[in-house]
Amino acid sequence: MVLRILLLSMLFVISGCGNYSDNNISKDTKEAQQDESETKDEDISDYYIVISKSETDKVITLSSVTTGQEEIFLYSGTTDIKDKYNEALSMEQINIGEVITIAYEREDDKNYKLTDIKIPKEIWTYDEVSEIQVDELKQMITIGNKKYRYGENLLVLSNGETIKLNEINDLDIMSIKGNGKYVYSIIVSQGHGYIRLKNDDTYLGGWIDAGGKVIQVITDKMLLTVPEGSQKLTVTKDGKSASTDITIKRDEQLVVDIESMQDSITETGRINFKVTPKKAVLTINGKKTDYSEVVELPYGAYSLILKANGYETLSKKLVVQSSFATIELDLNKKEEESNDSNGAASGDSGTGSGTANTTNNSNPTQGSQNAGRSNNPTNSENAEQPNNTSNSEEAKETSYKIYIHGPEDAEVYFDGVYKGIIPVIMEKTTGSHTFSIRKSGYITKSYTVAITDDNEDTNLVFPNLTKETNNTKGNR
Repeated sequence: MVLRILLLSMLFVISGCGNYSDNNISKDTKEAQQDESETKDEDISDYYIVISKSETDKVITLSSVTTGQEEIFLYSGTTDIKDKYNEALSMEQINIGEVITIAYEREDDKNYKLTDIKIPKEIWTYDEVSEIQVDELKQMITIGNKKYRYGENLLVLSNGETIKLNEINDLDIMSIKGNGKYVYSIIVSQGHGYIRLKNDDTYLGGWIDAGGKVIQVITDKMLLTVPEGSQKLTVTKDGKSASTDITIKRDEQLVVDIESMQDSITETGRINFKVTPKKAVLTINGKKTDYSEVVELPYGAYSLILKANGYETLSKKLVVQSSFATIELDLNKKEEESNDSNGAASGDSGTGSGTANTTNNSNPTQGSQNAGRSNNPTNSENAEQPNNTSNSEEAKETSYKIYIHGPEDAEVYFDGVYKGIIPVIMEKTTGSHTFSIRKSGYITKSYTVAITDDNEDTNLVFPNLTKETNNTKGNR
């Protein structure tokens, strides 16, 4: 998944401006139109987003789409709750991040009680979304090839907490809700955590593979961002490998001692590469490879690059884990030389474009990432199913620098690679990158940032980290 945040000269917070219906009326505006002594029902045409709820205390916290103001309401067993099809629901079925309309009445001098909750029929939902692009300057979110706007009151929720838009990682899976061409809420259903390696000296320069979704060169002091959940972790170098089963908790770090991992007997897979065009040059882990015959590779993770004059470069990660596989690698002609403006889907790595299809025998290989995926929205009249074409920009080294100014004294990692203690000056590489900020005693944070090719240095200031509590001791 690729998520891009276009930068101004300094990165502080996500901001924007909404442009919602003039008919949306907030509670405060409605109250101003009535006498304070009136207790009749007050119908609200504004949309609200569910932030939290307590079924024990019968309390629900909502955020106004129009104003961004958070408001607390009471509810009871008599509150009428309906879905978009006018079917009855329980409060348990109203999810965090849901977009609703409400009606309420005054309960007492301090509280208001909801009489009605309704999920409007015009609200659409994308579930299981794993690839979005964000353009902060244009205040636009792209899901597949469909573009939507967002305003300053966009609500992004993870683990019941509000987060910034650029805290969504490429690996996250989310639900997105909105109306027409506007996004109102994003709910991260599966997030990410972090892996730190211990006693990794013998594997430095080798490869680490987390569940086939994250494959990266092992570097000193690396901090690897990986998907939340259970997965197999494998490290390989020079035909030697070791693996273990791990479980990653959201936003927490797991320290893995490589010496405690189970070593595997070195095995070799045979790969039959079918390449189009045939004149293309294939490199595997930086070495030019003759693919006219079957290629033998020890089990493990590899970086493939395929190039040909007049074609887009294809970069792909490959995991060899069985005795034989046929891999099809097809390059797309460059746009100026192609009559097909759509072309094929981008390569898994998000670098360049092309296709990579695998014909498996005994499921021998895995791509480095799942393709972007999204179920049909629940309201197909207002949102169209996106395709899975990636629009990633190719990473490119420049002669300029990235200056990271804050938070001071925290460690910074660039795509998992340790860069030092902030303040840090590093080489500028364009494209979408993950910056992870870590400090002992504080909760680790990562931010997805698009570094643009603007012929100047880039200055970044990330938000201050939050101190750990007894509930967040996994973040070390």
